[in-house]
Amino acid sequence: MDATSGVADSVQPLLCQTENSAPRHFDVTALSRQQSLDSLRDGITNFVVTMQAVMDRADDEHLSEKQKEDLQMFVAGLDSADVSEAVQILQEILLSNPTAAGRNLQIQLLGRWTELNPLQALAWANVTLSGRSRERYLNHMAGTWATSDLPNAVAWARQLPQGAERDGVLTRMADKGAATDPVGALTLVSTLPASSSRDELVANAVGQWASKSPIDAAAWATRIPDETEKAKVTSAIAIEWANSDPVRAARLAVGSLPPGQLQILTTLAIVERFAQSDMDGATAWVTQFPEGDLRASAQESLREVSERTKMLERLRAN
Repeated sequence: MDATSGVADSVQPLLCQTENSAPRHFDVTALSRQQSLDSLRDGITNFVVTMQAVMDRADDEHLSEKQKEDLQMFVAGLDSADVSEAVQILQEILLSNPTAAGRNLQIQLLGRWTELNPLQALAWANVTLSGRSRERYLNHMAGTWATSDLPNAVAWARQLPQGAERDGVLTRMADKGAATDPVGALTLVSTLPASSSRDELVANAVGQWASKSPIDAAAWATRIPDETEKAKVTSAIAIEWANSDPVRAARLAVGSLPPGQLQILTTLAIVERFAQSDMDGATAWVTQFPEGDLRASAQESLREVSERTKMLERLRAN
């Protein structure tokens, strides 16, 4: 038997009504508040014990995909009005009996609470949590909020005391917020201390923006005052743009990047993407390169793409 199969069997009665198998919601209108809280506490306790037993049998503190689904189902089965109560009940349980299953449920509950009421959830976490769990959960919750409302999330984070924790929260917000607000993420990144992590955040945000609006992203890049930073950002835009329009991406790389290693690497990345969508067009473009290392490397890239394509065609034929 799969070591994870016991969770679903044990959890299902906690999640479902016996008559219609719909997710169970703790009905505060049908029960007294105390009865509702008792029912909620029992459900959380039983779920944590059941999942921890499965994890112990598997001898692995990392969740399987099935266990992740069970966690999501359990949290989804809670009435939204009870999520904050569930967080506090679980915190009491963890203080007396810390377990990996409980910690995994806690991060799911905190994420859900953040979606419902980010200020309330983060205020609770800021006051209640400490140690390594505090850093982990604050970053997780900050990322959740930044995905849906980056400006307000950043405004909250800037009220934290100066230091590594604040920088970590802002970094997480820039990373997650780039998916929905790349311009806001780039504005935030520009205020962070220079580092390799900051460079990665810029590339991520620019890539997200370029995938949706490459022309606007490229125009923004021209206004970056630092020439080295401008070249890195332009390279990231060109490479992402090549996925949808390799011709225009190629023009950007050749026309905007200074000659050198970065231009060569960017051009080769574009050649590979160009060849995947239009081998003839990519080949014609490469033949226009002057003789030298760039042309030789580009031609080698074309050969590799061609070989991969042929191999995939043979596999499909078989």
